[in-house]
Amino acid sequence: MNLRTLFWLSVITGCLMAPIVQGQSVTLDGFYDSSNAAEVNAYSNVASVGWKNGHNTAYDYWGPGTGDPTTWAQTTIRYGSGTLAGDTSTPAGTYYFLYVEAPLAVKGMSWSKDSSDLADYDKYVLGGAYLHQEVGDSGTPHITSMDYGKATGSEKVEFGSSNQYVGDFEEATGLNDGEAPGLIGLADSIDYLLANDHLLKAENGSAYDGNLANSTSVNPNIPMAFEFQFGTQTDLDAAVAAANNGIILHLSPSKVPEPSSLLLLGIASIGTLLRRKR
Repeated sequence: MNLRTLFWLSVITGCLMAPIVQGQSVTLDGFYDSSNAAEVNAYSNVASVGWKNGHNTAYDYWGPGTGDPTTWAQTTIRYGSGTLAGDTSTPAGTYYFLYVEAPLAVKGMSWSKDSSDLADYDKYVLGGAYLHQEVGDSGTPHITSMDYGKATGSEKVEFGSSNQYVGDFEEATGLNDGEAPGLIGLADSIDYLLANDHLLKAENGSAYDGNLANSTSVNPNIPMAFEFQFGTQTDLDAAVAAANNGIILHLSPSKVPEPSSLLLLGIASIGTLLRRKR
């Protein structure tokens, strides 16, 4: 086979492979977009893993998280490989991704400086459970605040031996989002909201002013989630194995399940509350 033939075979192979690579691409933004076929293709593996609440295990509606993790409340992890959206290197590198989320019934990305209104909404409409170790009622000071700091300030996911894998919300402080063996990239739900700041509002309900501490986010359809990026299949396999042994979600607050009709009513109610504030 001469050099000219080899050249054209390589060109043809590249053309055939390009759609495959392009069809498996992850946007590392802390949000799994089920409408994005390339991301769905990259996250080709889906599994349920056990989780427990690291803040409120003793009293949490979802159970104490003891014994075999397969008996705990379950959440979804997604994992797979593909290119990284926005990677301009030639050829594009292949990376390995793990997406871990809190169930929407348990934790959505909602907070407000109108804290008493949103806390009541979360607790009585969405079924908010207790914060941290407190077993109080709506008059407990820690429960009547749902600002950014209370909603996300100590939220994180941990799993693996000695909690090797950690993701937390640190955008407001500028600290690293987390750590894991072999980790080369990490994003979370706040990264997604910041990249789509039309989903955020300033404290007074106007356009987002760039200050998370003064922001409002009424996003019950966006889960608390963390997206890990690894450089090798081995590192991904180790992370998935660790997650399958159970994960710890630190939640303030966690929520109890509500009928979907009540959830829709609650979304309408918060819209009314926010309009009144304006």
